[in-house]
Amino acid sequence: MKCLPILLSLISAISFGLAIYFIFMNTNQFSNKIKHNKTIIVSLILLAISLVIIGFTIDYIIDIYKEPQDFKKDFSKIGTYGDFFGGILNPILAFIGIIAASLAFYAQYEANKQVQVQFEEQKKNDYVQKFESNFYNLLSIHHQIVSDIDLKTKKIFHFNKELESFIKENKFVDESFAENIIIESESSSRDAFVYIFDLLDYFLWIDMEIYYGNDVEYIKGNIKDVNKFHNIFKNKYEIKCNGHILVSKFPDIYNTIYSAVSSDLGHYFRNLYRIVKYIDNANFSSNLIQDYKIKYDYTSILRAQISDAELKILFLNCIYYHGNEKFKPLLEKYTFFKIINRANEENNFFKNYSPLYKEEAFINSKNDSIIKEILDQKNFEKVIIKRIVETSGEVEQA
Repeated sequence: MKCLPILLSLISAISFGLAIYFIFMNTNQFSNKIKHNKTIIVSLILLAISLVIIGFTIDYIIDIYKEPQDFKKDFSKIGTYGDFFGGILNPILAFIGIIAASLAFYAQYEANKQVQVQFEEQKKNDYVQKFESNFYNLLSIHHQIVSDIDLKTKKIFHFNKELESFIKENKFVDESFAENIIIESESSSRDAFVYIFDLLDYFLWIDMEIYYGNDVEYIKGNIKDVNKFHNIFKNKYEIKCNGHILVSKFPDIYNTIYSAVSSDLGHYFRNLYRIVKYIDNANFSSNLIQDYKIKYDYTSILRAQISDAELKILFLNCIYYHGNEKFKPLLEKYTFFKIINRANEENNFFKNYSPLYKEEAFINSKNDSIIKEILDQKNFEKVIIKRIVETSGEVEQA
């Protein structure tokens, strides 16, 4: 019988240990796999307490069972047991009170933590809702700007009559194409971007052929007056970026066309930059890679709203002075031109000018390692355009 109190104490210790275990399990990520945790904890604690009491009273109960007459005659024996139980139970009850108070504080702590988590989650949801509301409003403005563009094509040539004269005299690219460029008409919405890009592409193609074409003599032989081309676009530039140097009249060509349509395109590009900047300034997650992925998804939504002609003009705009300092690094960061297949362009348009962008502008950045590389670059290289003013005679010799 002497072993019985020891056995009961051992079972009590195990029960109490299991109760503590379930308390901690209730706070971790696996708690939803254990049903009725609170009931189990309370039951185990009560079992442990009961077994402790039984362990200390078992001898007394056995004595009463064996010699009930002795206890009836001499109650002094009970007094010694009472003193003993009082000395044992008082600290036990005090300990139970401490445990109960601790559990109450712990339960309150867990409740407060849960409230804080819910508050942070609600705060995050409110932030996303506010962001998306503003984002889609900006997209709506973008569509309205595109819809409101009403370009009188003839007005472009009022800025520079030599442009019209040059196209009329040199229809070697495509006669119907040249006729369509100079015909007096109106282009609205996205058709205006097609027209503007066709006009830019016409002169940029000539420019590339003069400096880098395989059959320069063919170009010079079919342009009635090469000097007229150089007179319209007077300056040659060295455009440097990423170790690549491009000799071109691009800045003059782009500026000449852009100046004629700046009232339409200026508003368009400013709003487009504002949208991308708004996305970049947002803060969705403390995890940089996760934050980038969310922003990337929003820039993808924006990119889906842009037509091919718009994308090509945007590509050129960010090489030019207007966009290379602030806008271009953002487009590179979010791989804005990844949908462009540079190898399939008929006249190598993107192949010629894409070296002026960082390679990140054309890659798929869904891979975490690629994202990390992009984010680790604190300063994107800027396009530095060194202007070399030359006389038309010097350009002709080049």
